[in-house]
Amino acid sequence: MLNKKSYLSGYFLFALCGFLLIPLSSQGCAMSDTQAADVQPIDQIHRILLKPTDKASTNAQGELSTEYLDYLQNALESTVVPDEETEADENDIEVKLSYVRPMSGGVHVLQVEPAMQREAAVALTDTLSVLDDVEYAEPDFPRRRR
Repeated sequence: MLNKKSYLSGYFLFALCGFLLIPLSSQGCAMSDTQAADVQPIDQIHRILLKPTDKASTNAQGELSTEYLDYLQNALESTVVPDEETEADENDIEVKLSYVRPMSGGVHVLQVEPAMQREAAVALTDTLSVLDDVEYAEPDFPRRRR
């Protein structure tokens, strides 16, 4: 003969597992690439991630020095990003970098003004990656919900 208490606790355990599995099964549903292209807005890149070499000077808080930021800005002076709405010769945009915060692993977040398209941000980070004092630079692409 079955004990009623153990019999009921089995139902509660089964119901609890069911409620835990239902939300987990709905999180893995992602849109196909064609659906995602239709829904996603045009991405604007506002920040880049930069990892300097060990030669770069930082302050006591681990932030990049203003001299190093000036060095990066001077390296970009010759680099201008053409505005897509007008011809490239008429209205070139000068890119300005400002410091946001340090991250772990020696990576630093820099603000890019004005915000730019993905292709222009990749070109900008490629220009920074070529410098001797930069280990790597990459755009901080916005996260997307799957």
